Amino acid sequence: MEQINEKLIEKPISSERVYEGAIVNIRRDTVTLPNGKSATREVVEHPGAVAIVPVTDDGKVILVRQFRHPIGQLLLEIPAGKLDKGEHPDDCAQRELEEETGFVASQSLLSTMTETKLKSCSRQANCKIPRPRLACC
Repeated sequence: MEQINEKLIEKPISSERVYEGAIVNIRRDTVTLPNGKSATREVVEHPGAVAIVPVTDDGKVILVRQFRHPIGQLLLEIPAGKLDKGEHPDDCAQRELEEETGFVASQSLLSTMTETKLKSCSRQANCKIPRPRLACC
């Protein structure tokens, strides 16, 4: 684990929940900066997610077409989804792969954890890269 330079740490002063939703919550934190000044940080709290890159034995990547409301368009994406409460990322990856593609990975998944705690998100996304023999239905 990387050593954190104490001179860069922002220290929390207060925290206020400003939105509570079905999938995300938003809180506003006040922090003390290393220079002694205070600043506001808006943080999105999310339960976490998985993204799966399913690759068939012949090297083809399976993608899904999804409508995304915020941009009003269909997108071609890798299968992905939100973790249910208490769900293990491997179980979620298997579930999402089957729900979105009809395929089931017949070999175990290789897990890679990808931190998404950059800027304003408080959770991580789990990227699953199966090299399975995929069986439909």
